[in-house]
Amino acid sequence: MESRFSSEFFAANREKLRQLFMGTAPIVVTAAGLLQRGGDSPYQFHQDANFWYLTGISEPDIILVLDKDKEYLIVPSRESAREAFDGAVDNEDLIRRSGIRTVVDEKEGWKLLGARTKRAKHVATLAAAPIYIEQHGLYTNPARARLIKNLKANNDKIKLLDLGGHLIRLRMVKQPSELAAIQSAIDITIDSLKEVIKPAKLAKYAYEYELEADLSRGFRRRGATGHAFEPIVAGGTSACTLHNVANSGVLASDELVICDVGAEVEHYAADITRTISLGQPSRRQQAVYAAVLEVQEFAKSLLRPGVI
Repeated sequence: MESRFSSEFFAANREKLRQLFMGTAPIVVTAAGLLQRGGDSPYQFHQDANFWYLTGISEPDIILVLDKDKEYLIVPSRESAREAFDGAVDNEDLIRRSGIRTVVDEKEGWKLLGARTKRAKHVATLAAAPIYIEQHGLYTNPARARLIKNLKANNDKIKLLDLGGHLIRLRMVKQPSELAAIQSAIDITIDSLKEVIKPAKLAKYAYEYELEADLSRGFRRRGATGHAFEPIVAGGTSACTLHNVANSGVLASDELVICDVGAEVEHYAADITRTISLGQPSRRQQAVYAAVLEVQEFAKSLLRPGVI
């Protein structure tokens, strides 16, 4: 499937970042890194959203450098054994996707970057997240921290300027191609939900994962890369846990099942929740539905441009 995002889209984003930043310090941004799942196998890779916004590249560990009128990518080398399993990085594809004409290997790239940052007082990059986010119980991707460590090793006096605010300002206003990708993700999600909630379909589901599997198939068949986040398909009391992602429970015809799902299309996501009755809803279930619908319609009536 041909991408709706051209190299011009990413080049324009880089230029907008330069204009917002307005400093003379080099801008250095890293891709995300692979995370170990077990042994020599990683979890499915998901690119750092800011790096993708500037390059369109979905490979790990690559570094983007913007330095005045120069721009280049630093691509780490891969041992032959890893190339056999994961494939080689196609530099021509990186150029085609990003519009960046200069691609260098790790040794040459750090020689160039090192010479520049050795004499610089500042470097602009994205701040590293803490290793562990207590509130969510999550360990974070270490790629940014690794980049900062390497920059500091080259010049321990260099000061870091955080690009986070600039990229938030850029990304909060969606461009036509971004809106089209979001709308496509929404349409795919809605069409897949409509397909699985047909009475004839619902009657055949005995377990939550069966419903989830049909949603996954619907997403991929309609052009999405898959789920934008871990899908939640929870019946009965399991639905009371907001992020119940086990999706392994038994479905009962007298219960409701909640589907909190969203397709992903070229790094843009839908997020739609539907509560479905597996059989004839009880009077109590109908009353709850009516109450929720009333509140929803009231909330929608308050929506207008400029309302926060």
